[in-house]
Amino acid sequence: MSLLISSRFIFLIFVLMGVTFPFAREYQISRHGEDTILDMATEYLQLFKHCTIMVFSKEKVSPMSFTKPILGPVVLLEYSNRNLGKLLAKKFSLQRRRNPVKHCWATFAVLPEKSELILHYMPFVMKKTCFIEARLSVQYFIWVTSTTLDVLTFESNILELGLREVIILKFSVFFYESPLLRMYYYNMYHLKNPPVGVELSEQWYEISCLPFECLYQLDTVSNNVSKLNKYFWYNPRTLYVLDHVDFTHLGYQKLASVTTKNTFLAYLIFQDVLINGLKKSKTLHYISPIKRIRYYTSRWFNFLYYDVKSYSFVSCYGIRSSFDLGSALTGPFDVSSWTILATSFIIVVIIFTSLRRNVISDGFFLVVGISLESSVLTLQTVYETTFRRKKHYLVGSYAIIAVWIVLMGTILTNWYKTWFTMEMIIPTKYKSPWDSVINNEGITVLMTFSLLDDNYYEVQPKIDFFRYRSFYFEILLRCLEIASQDVEYKRLVHNRKTAKALADMLLYHLGYNANLIPIMKGRALSNTRNSANAPQLNKSALQNIPIRPVEYDEGDSYKITKTLKTCQKVALMDEKQNIAKITAFLNDNEENVVFVSGDGDSFFTTIVGWEVAPAKDSYVEIRLKVFISSGIWTHWENLYDLWRPEKLLFHYVNWTNPRVEMVSKLNFSSKIVTAFYVCGLCLIVCFVVLLGELLRYRFESGCANGIYKLVVSNIRDS
Repeated sequence: MSLLISSRFIFLIFVLMGVTFPFAREYQISRHGEDTILDMATEYLQLFKHCTIMVFSKEKVSPMSFTKPILGPVVLLEYSNRNLGKLLAKKFSLQRRRNPVKHCWATFAVLPEKSELILHYMPFVMKKTCFIEARLSVQYFIWVTSTTLDVLTFESNILELGLREVIILKFSVFFYESPLLRMYYYNMYHLKNPPVGVELSEQWYEISCLPFECLYQLDTVSNNVSKLNKYFWYNPRTLYVLDHVDFTHLGYQKLASVTTKNTFLAYLIFQDVLINGLKKSKTLHYISPIKRIRYYTSRWFNFLYYDVKSYSFVSCYGIRSSFDLGSALTGPFDVSSWTILATSFIIVVIIFTSLRRNVISDGFFLVVGISLESSVLTLQTVYETTFRRKKHYLVGSYAIIAVWIVLMGTILTNWYKTWFTMEMIIPTKYKSPWDSVINNEGITVLMTFSLLDDNYYEVQPKIDFFRYRSFYFEILLRCLEIASQDVEYKRLVHNRKTAKALADMLLYHLGYNANLIPIMKGRALSNTRNSANAPQLNKSALQNIPIRPVEYDEGDSYKITKTLKTCQKVALMDEKQNIAKITAFLNDNEENVVFVSGDGDSFFTTIVGWEVAPAKDSYVEIRLKVFISSGIWTHWENLYDLWRPEKLLFHYVNWTNPRVEMVSKLNFSSKIVTAFYVCGLCLIVCFVVLLGELLRYRFESGCANGIYKLVVSNIRDS
């Protein structure tokens, strides 16, 4: 069975404490060396037989020192082995073994007081590179020592424990002849004076058990303690809201009006455990806002998927209509249908032409007249055949005419007129010449300051220099990610080239090298640590950057609408759902300027979600998964957007519905004009046909009169 790494990291410290007097402990240790102590602790080693066991000591311990067999792999190491923790985690976590329980790590530190480890300085001990990293999953750290560990040492550096769960085993238990194993479990979520509503707990839990039941009892205590983590999550705005919002009437709506979406979600998660008395307690965990997953995101954090954040654009540059006269006439049928109709038309014309005894155009005018619903059947001479004496040929001719009348003259014609009328009713569709605006040369892209930074309004100071710097720095990070992708797809290769060029441009203005190390001062956006005396921003130096930050505000101070209406090579980029609303607003103008939104721009498309630090029985992770899978968060998110809609471009002009009537926008480029063109075309065709028939009649009459006069003159002469 594959070795699985679970969501917790257990740091198990077995402290073998001596008798009351220090000289007695030193005497016992001198009598029992490191080899002997490990042999005496074999029963405790057996508790972790399903783990990868690592034994650290000042001097290397001989495998022959164990008189009893130990199941499971055991690695004997020394404290002097540096940078060994990462190597062990990579190598041994891939080994395949059949384990009855989940895989874990067990690290034994033998007599650390005899080594260079300083036990009373816990941060140094916890960060020792020879040990497995603190954020790794299930791991037991067994500390064999005679030194009394001060509990305050853990409390003052409780954040250094990470996911570790501390257990102490007294040294004196080795000298008791008892079948019970005894250890003390440290509760990192203990509160000395818990407020009303918080469960009481002990700081140390004593576990006395037989060897075969110790693991079960240890897991039971661990599970009970881990459930207390719900009181130790941190979100400063959540506790602030608790004191400043009255929830007696329309509480959630009031909450939405004064908080961001991230804070609103945090309150929903913690509303069952928000207690005023916990404000001064230590914070061990933190819930992150909704943000995108980055390529350098730590692998020790769990990422909960929320959505794919996609962007689009709107512009009036170079738009073209997908509608013209030809498409209006041929639109009701596809190419195959028109091909079949033309073939049928030619065949029928040929049949009638071969049966006619007069001019060959009679069959053509007959088929055209029926197809155009003209009354051409009143003249019997039109469809007389040369086989008049044989009436069974005439029946066949009648059958063809009848089928053509029903199918072409009635059903198909009315069907065509219906679809043609529907096409006239449907508004004209326009198409943008761009599939992606970022990849176009010479274009100017307008983007709001907060578009790529979800946490913008919570942390960003209202100073132009820092706003511009943060905006372009976020774009730089995304460009570096795209430029580092190893792709072969044509579109992605194009994106990579664009990102590389844009990243080089931003690195210059920000004063960084390729490794994001400041190397140059005096640039337009060079780094500065003095927020009180921020340098004056030189916006003219940033003109060569194709992306320009803007903001939706009162009076449109950034002249977004005016810039877009010039219909030059400029586009506004925003989230895809926002662009649809902005496009409707921009098209509501009296100048008849048509704006078109793109189908989407994949350059900045990213996955967003929550980064959650792994913790056993993580309260936030469990609640978030329930919220997402059950649709609870979707419900609250829709309510939040209803109570506090996003302030887009049209918000500050109080626009909600189109104000310009659609009739006033009709002009000679409107779709309905095509109907008049078709009507005129049909009149012209009718006039030409009429003229042809008149000319034919005169020609036939002239020929008949000439022949008649010639015959008469010949008779007279004879």
